[in-house]
Amino acid sequence: MMKKLVTAIFALLFLQSAEASRLHVVATLPEIASLAMELGGERVKVVSLARGDEDPHSIAAKPSHSRRLSSADLLVYNGLELEVGWLPLLLEGARNPGILDGNPGHLNLSEFIEVLEVPEILDRSHGDVHPGGNPHFTVDPGVYPDLALALSGKLRELDPDSGDYYSKRLADFLARWESRMEDWHRRLFFLKGREIVSYHNQWAYSARRFGFEILDHVENLPGIPPSPRHLLNLQERIREEGIPLLIYSDLVHAEMPERFASMAGCRALGLPQSVGSREGTGDLFDWFELWVTVLEQSERGK
Repeated sequence: MMKKLVTAIFALLFLQSAEASRLHVVATLPEIASLAMELGGERVKVVSLARGDEDPHSIAAKPSHSRRLSSADLLVYNGLELEVGWLPLLLEGARNPGILDGNPGHLNLSEFIEVLEVPEILDRSHGDVHPGGNPHFTVDPGVYPDLALALSGKLRELDPDSGDYYSKRLADFLARWESRMEDWHRRLFFLKGREIVSYHNQWAYSARRFGFEILDHVENLPGIPPSPRHLLNLQERIREEGIPLLIYSDLVHAEMPERFASMAGCRALGLPQSVGSREGTGDLFDWFELWVTVLEQSERGK
């Protein structure tokens, strides 16, 4: 009995020691958390503040979020003010200077992408415009090699003794991702040059990657309900120009885009918003695989 107890105590101490040696990474979005787990493996403990079924603009700031940030070695976030409504408040409550801007435990991923739609004029009449540009770049699978390079470099900086481990995981991720990207491009080639409509302005980076054009948005002013005049004009334009498709995310109640599409004479297609936003989106690879599959099957009329 005593021998079993001593063994159990030593096992517990070992687990506690291993836990303490892991880098604690806090990501704001589930897709960022998934990338961190791909690159960090057993050397990191990763949590996401937002769930896949939450609007990243406006998640509820909870004390538990601040507690996670208070013990974090690294904060990785989207940037471009996507999280501006809640992250600053959480950081203030966390009281962890190591993860603030300018310190080693801080990583703003928007610094490593080519930003689209930077506004020339900031005016509230244009809706809830992001002054730094469109923040929805994580829906573009093509940005992830650059994001992976930046994040892996930060992990090596914070945990240099495990540098070789992180380098190997980075190389493995990039090889697998490149293979999947080739497959996704091949399967979505039919989108190249096609005009579609979206509900919210969140697919610009996907459109650039796969060569389709977003003609207009149902929500033409971000954060402001569309006017009846805009909806009628857009429906007429869809009918006149034969626009076949309206895309929207899991965060939009399907009834609204479905009704609009029915009146406009086009199809409405719900796309997975993020990692964890619906069944079958458990990690980055699964998320984009389902994203591509949904578009692919829609083209086949399924």
